[in-house]
Amino acid sequence: MLAQTAEDSPAAAALLTCNGTDALLQVKYTITEDGWTSGFVSYKYPPFLKLQGNMVRFYDTFADLTDYEACLPRVECSEVVVGGLPTDAYKLSFDGKAVDIGQAFPYDDNNPVTSTEVGTCTKPVCKDTEALLEIQYWNGDFSHTVLAFRVEDKDGNTILQGEESDESYSVNNTYTCLPKNDSC
Repeated sequence: MLAQTAEDSPAAAALLTCNGTDALLQVKYTITEDGWTSGFVSYKYPPFLKLQGNMVRFYDTFADLTDYEACLPRVECSEVVVGGLPTDAYKLSFDGKAVDIGQAFPYDDNNPVTSTEVGTCTKPVCKDTEALLEIQYWNGDFSHTVLAFRVEDKDGNTILQGEESDESYSVNNTYTCLPKNDSC
């Protein structure tokens, strides 16, 4: 008997047709029903999918887990957040090309979350004497306030500070160039 995956669901949609300025985002779930019930998730918070600025889709049961498609602007940077599922449980593609999901980190001390940027996203270009610092931090929807971060130089001057987000169920992505020497 073949294991049923979310992709086998009758609710799996046919490809959307996007206009000329948009590209197709596809989230395909590869987890099996046995994998879903194996206890990898704490159920304190159910697995979810969130697109920047859009409502959160919660997956309370395996039957709720259906592949997702959306048309997103090619020339804008969009964030795709998946929480509560291991990174081998889903695949992302944008404009017909596979997208690297990146690293997961625990968002509730237990369950993984990833934040993947698709579209036209830019990071600073650093000088030879600088290194790129990439910081991701969770802006959840919990009863506690998410604390922002601060990077200081040796004299205690703030050279980078993260801001709290008004958006819940998102990951704040911050990029900056910092000196390679010991000034921070």
